[in-house]
Amino acid sequence: DGLPVWNGGSLGFGYKFLNADATEAQEEKFHETTDGHAFMLELNQTLMEAGFNRTVLQYYVDGSALAGVRYQMADTLSGDVKSGDGFAIRNYGFIPLSADWDLSHAINYAEANDVEMHNEGFTSWSGSEGDARSFAVSAKVTYHWSDITRTYAEAGYFDDEVNTNTGDYSRDGSKATIAQAWSFGRGQPELRVFASYFNSDNSDWVSTVSTFENGNADDTWAVGIQANVGW
Repeated sequence: DGLPVWNGGSLGFGYKFLNADATEAQEEKFHETTDGHAFMLELNQTLMEAGFNRTVLQYYVDGSALAGVRYQMADTLSGDVKSGDGFAIRNYGFIPLSADWDLSHAINYAEANDVEMHNEGFTSWSGSEGDARSFAVSAKVTYHWSDITRTYAEAGYFDDEVNTNTGDYSRDGSKATIAQAWSFGRGQPELRVFASYFNSDNSDWVSTVSTFENGNADDTWAVGIQANVGW
């Protein structure tokens, strides 16, 4: 729950040590691995009874240096980073705009600096040392037709940049989703029908292979059905 700091606000702290415990066979086949460290500061604020806003500051060291720009969890250690540091600023929120309208959002910005790799050639990195930056934002509007049915409209955008000793790389992309959902009440598990459009331009990225349709397209559509189950 965190430490109360004012009315509706709480502050949380965290630290994770990630032990790079590779086997001898893994080290002989690939490379040595480096331990990682992740520090976290989280500020939570309740809004308008049912709403909230959460701001998270994270700082990464050594083996965890690229966790922020790779959109990884703080407890993820990929094993390819030798040294460096990075940070991430994340903000999430949910606001009930009225009795029938809701708005939620997510904003992520991260950097990694003075990163040295164990080896080269990874799909999200090229070279033995460099810096990286990532930015992503999304927003979702919900309209409740009733307590059992609602419509979602969501849009998002991302932009990534990598600067290494072998070159400068960048990519960006976006998504848009519309969905119709049914449930036994607000806040209950729901059945959702959706249609989404995605695009990503990899022409200036480390790997120039297109993202969708087995590397043959820079954009795609997806339709489907999702079900949330709780017990």
